[in-house]
Amino acid sequence: MRDIVEGGRFADIDGLSYRENGQVRHTSPRAVNMDLDRYPFPAYHMVDFRNYFPAVASYRNLPAINMLMTRGCPGKCTFCNSALTTLRMRDPAKVVEQIRHLRDVYGIRQIQFYDDTFTILKKNVLEFCRLLAAADLGVTWTAYIRGDCFSDDMAAAMKNAGCHQVLMGIETGNLEIAKTIGKPIKHEFFYEAVRIAHRHRLEVRGSFIIGHMGETWQTMEDTLRFAIDLDVDLFQLSINTPYPGTALYNDATSRGWVRHKNWYRYGQGEVIIDQPQLPAEDIYRFERFAFRKFYLRPKVVMRMIRRIAHPRHVRDYALAALILLLRKHKKKGGYDWTCWQNLREADFFDTEIEGPHETLRLSHQLRQDAGFV
Repeated sequence: MRDIVEGGRFADIDGLSYRENGQVRHTSPRAVNMDLDRYPFPAYHMVDFRNYFPAVASYRNLPAINMLMTRGCPGKCTFCNSALTTLRMRDPAKVVEQIRHLRDVYGIRQIQFYDDTFTILKKNVLEFCRLLAAADLGVTWTAYIRGDCFSDDMAAAMKNAGCHQVLMGIETGNLEIAKTIGKPIKHEFFYEAVRIAHRHRLEVRGSFIIGHMGETWQTMEDTLRFAIDLDVDLFQLSINTPYPGTALYNDATSRGWVRHKNWYRYGQGEVIIDQPQLPAEDIYRFERFAFRKFYLRPKVVMRMIRRIAHPRHVRDYALAALILLLRKHKKKGGYDWTCWQNLREADFFDTEIEGPHETLRLSHQLRQDAGFV
């Protein structure tokens, strides 16, 4: 964007798509910038923090905001557009400086780290935790981890620095499905990661997906059983969604199984992949069954009550109970998305493409071409 604003010639700017004589042209891919510390903090003075809230049961304090310490992920998950993207790390001292700025200037008291795998580089995590604990900012935080990228010393350091919850992408309880989606982590790693987290008084939000390619009612039951056996504190369940740019999207479209391409409805709550062995209604039925089975156990109910730490938690739980028990969703207001609602894939590609890439190639394909397999 800076090159464009400074008046650069479009054909000379890498990573750009532009119109010329009624046609769309693509330049060569732009080199990945490994130095994230060269970028300034976001323009927080333009943000109304009252509009932003973390997910239900994922916070201790408010107001909250998202941050990143890393970009990229070496994982190969077929459903994720971050798969096989170049991993880069910010200087832990800069991250602590940013948290201090957010607290002192904007009153932020909770950080949600949205790194795909926060714990991927252990040395940096330990240094960040050391610096944050020494700064004593009184800010709580959460982060995403992998079952095979977690340890006792990391958990201890994270807890000491104010972390109270980790989100673990477990995805499935069936080992064959795990191989299919490119995440063949052995169950023993997940069991040990949960034990480590609980040993250091960190809550575990287990993230699971149903409706994978090749899924059956039995494999979905394996997932629910695994979630209960793991004893995760929070059970997050999504419906498999073939986002453009992922290996999953390429696979599902090549089989003709994508039900529609109305991007407005791609939100992990609707069945988009129409698999012959698993009707959509079975997925919806299992979703309802799984939430009730997990959360309506006395042990979990008492655990949720004990973790109430903020008045907003009561409201969050009331809304969640409505959805869980009665399937009633509260309609969000304040924004008008109707301009996007009826757009289809063809509406975005209304001109011919020529140049280095003669056909549209989404990010998964580009990464494969670059040698990431």
